[in-house]
Amino acid sequence: MVRVPIRCAFISTGLEPGRDGVGDYSRGLAAELELQGHSACLLALNDRLIETELYGEQIESRVQLPCLRLPAAIPWKAKIQCASDYLQQFLPQWVSLQFVCYGYHRKGLVYGLADRLQPLLQGRGIHVMFHETWIGEEKDASLKTRIIGLTQRHFLLAWLRKIKPSVVHTSNETYAHLLINHGVSARVLPLFGNIPVMTLPTSWVDDELSRYGITPQNRDQFWLFGFFGGIPAEWFPGGLCQAIRALSKQTGKNIAFLAIGRHGHVSDGKLNELTELLPTARIIKFGEQPSHRISEFLQSIDFGIATSTLLLIGKSGSAAAMLEHGLPVIVTRIAEELRSASVLSKACDPRLILLDERFPERMLNAKRTPLESQRSAIARQFLRDLNAVTRIGL
Repeated sequence: MVRVPIRCAFISTGLEPGRDGVGDYSRGLAAELELQGHSACLLALNDRLIETELYGEQIESRVQLPCLRLPAAIPWKAKIQCASDYLQQFLPQWVSLQFVCYGYHRKGLVYGLADRLQPLLQGRGIHVMFHETWIGEEKDASLKTRIIGLTQRHFLLAWLRKIKPSVVHTSNETYAHLLINHGVSARVLPLFGNIPVMTLPTSWVDDELSRYGITPQNRDQFWLFGFFGGIPAEWFPGGLCQAIRALSKQTGKNIAFLAIGRHGHVSDGKLNELTELLPTARIIKFGEQPSHRISEFLQSIDFGIATSTLLLIGKSGSAAAMLEHGLPVIVTRIAEELRSASVLSKACDPRLILLDERFPERMLNAKRTPLESQRSAIARQFLRDLNAVTRIGL
């Protein structure tokens, strides 16, 4: 079968490099399509980090991508006119809506969005990637959270009925389950890591560690646990610290917690909690770093720590980056359940170390896996799903 190149416009709400995870994902997928012989452009419809329209290019993996960023402050009528003119120049066959409800509204309510977007969608194949759906589906969700979630769901489903997408993806089985339960034919398209896998020397990390007494000579006496990105307020380290303390006594390993990426006061508070719970552990903050240094960091530690719940681990670009860099990843938040979780798959990635009764066994048997970026394979799946619809007619 002859492969026919496609032209695809990726629409997100923001595109500030390193400051918008969905924008970074969109840029990475667009670049991969270009590398595989297709054409892509980027469009940010509600960018909160700029004040005026920005026309130009963004570069990803040495690929130059046409880009238009429209600020949130511009009236919607003017934004849609600018966006429509931009797409008319690029002439995409497909529009990929990289969806986050909070990107369009502070409470995640997307009423009126279908009518606003219609000029951009008309006559084109429509793809939706749900990076989030609605809140309040957990069994222990508060009444207020459930009410907000029901309202979000009502408007989101109405939005889908109006735009009638040809292909719907989401990043994890939990969201796919919720969408399918409400009549949406959704498939899982996994996230790839938000940090390119680079085979580079680790002298930078080694030099930093040596300042804290961790040297090549005593490195095997330590377990290095790494955080990448912000730590949410709802993450509690108590159970993890208790389990690690017991294993430390059993194995004689010293403990160090390393954090890299942007951290606010919430993340700093969580790292301080680790110090209180494990006074002998070393806490090392690397702060914001370029992607090649983060790749070195992920190749230098022993375990990654995911702060997402097990149900939503698939939507974490940080966790995906850890796994692509060969790290065993500890998942501490495994107790959450959905009110409608009866058909959810119980399968679990063997590289994930759950904080349950088998935690000590999994920790002691954990091994790194080969470095492997999934971006190319995920882009191929994206194209296959779009092409399947194209073959049978939009």
